[in-house]
Order: sequence, then structure tokens, then C-alpha cells
Amino acid sequence: LIEQNLNDNEIWYHDDIKNILLMGIDQGSRSFPYGRSDAMILVSINKKTKKVKLVSLSRTAYVAVDGYENTRLNHAHGYGGPRLAIKTIENNYKIRIDNYVSTTFSAFQSLIDAIGGVNITFTSAEASALKNQIRAEGLTYAGAGTYNLNGRLALEYVRLRKIDTDRERTGRQRKVLTAIANSAKSMSIWQLNDMLNKVLPYITTDLSKSEIVGQLTNVPSYLSNSFEQYVLPHKSSALTLIGDFEVVTVDWKDETAYTHKLIYGGLTPKYYKR
Repeated sequence: LIEQNLNDNEIWYHDDIKNILLMGIDQGSRSFPYGRSDAMILVSINKKTKKVKLVSLSRTAYVAVDGYENTRLNHAHGYGGPRLAIKTIENNYKIRIDNYVSTTFSAFQSLIDAIGGVNITFTSAEASALKNQIRAEGLTYAGAGTYNLNGRLALEYVRLRKIDTDRERTGRQRKVLTAIANSAKSMSIWQLNDMLNKVLPYITTDLSKSEIVGQLTNVPSYLSNSFEQYVLPHKSSALTLIGDFEVVTVDWKDETAYTHKLIYGGLTPKYYKR
């Protein structure tokens, strides 16, 4: 199924849809010199309706990586950086990625600290799992409830995996992203620009600063609606051991049909051939 899907080299797009890939990158290694994309969230923006969808891409999805063997999706960045990660997502999910924004784990911590932390409501299981870390950061442990997370604790939270599955873990990542967005809802354009200047040193992106600043006036309208949230692959399935890695195998015919409807539903997209 992977090979059949790869042979269909049509990449779909629509000018009213802008897809920005957010990635959290782990520390590089000899096998993965660019660092694996431990977190991947596609921010899909409808420029006409101003609605935003947050679509988590499972790092364990079994995909074809150009120039390498079939493997986990998060390996693509490790092999070839953001360009290969984008190409891999485009080739397998058949949607155009317009831009990317990435941050390393250490930069993510600094970013969260720079904006004054994030308020996150923990479940009982999350709070219990992070009890020692909560206390280590000088906070009072009170079980389930809302905590202001600094960079170190926010990183522990988004990487937490031992209490449930990787799909729930992606939900924690979207929760932090949503909390950052919510903190910006009441900001003026000047305050947003100040926040942007605090964030920019800790990210890598193919967007120029002028492009980002040019979109600041649209931010309030994008934030006025609740974000829709999804996970791809859209069907939950058990991990399978292939080679040395656990992966989620995907019915790509079903998955690309679902993805097109999710991203371009109600529109008539175009395509180009890779």
C-alpha cells in the first residue's frame, strides 16, 4: 500500500488554505543527524473563513521516505531536516505544506519562559505522573487542576507518554499550543509584536520576519474561533514491530481520502505532480 500510494505523485493544494507544519525536534545522533521530529502539528488555516485546524501527525506512522527505506514519519527530519520532513508528509498524505516552524527541546523551554509560562489544567493521571517535577519547580502539588508551567515543566508535559498512548500525548502538545494562542487572544497588535520578538530567537522557519509581521493584523480573527483538533492517522491502531522500530501501519487509500476531506472539505483543490 505504501508503494501504491507513492506512485500516485499528485500533491493537492488550494490557494485559500495555508498549511504550516510545526515541529519539535529532539537531540540529533549519528543515525539521525538533524534530530527526529518528536512532535508534528499541522496548522491548517482557511484564509477566507479564518478557521484554524490543528492536526497532529503521529510520529510512528509507517511512511515512505525518499532516498531511505520505509520507516517512522519522525525519522524523515532526522535524516534530512525540514525539507525531507515536508517532502515525506506531502508524498504520503498528498497535501501541500506551505511553510514550517521548528524548535528544539531546549529552545522550546526558553520560548515558554520568554512568554511567562503557560496555564495548563492537568488530569489526575498527568499530575500524579509529574508530581516530582511539579515540586522540583517550586509549585505546590495539588493533584488535578491548573498549573502555570515554566519551560522545563511544559517540556515534561508535552513529552509525557507513560500514562497513556501516543495519541493522547499529541493532545497534550495541542493543549500547550492552544494555551499559547489563548494567551494572545486579548493582546493588541503591539503586544503581539512584542510576543513575536520574544519567540523568534527560539524558532527556525522558512517564513521571513516581514511575512510573519504582515500577518499580525489577521491574528485576532484567527484566534476568535475555537481550533478544531484532529490526529492523523485518523484511525487508532496498535503498534507493529517492523525492523527495529514500532510503527503504526496505515491504509493509505483511506487515509489520503480522509485527509483531503479534512483539509479541503467544501473546496475544489488543484494538484501538481511531484
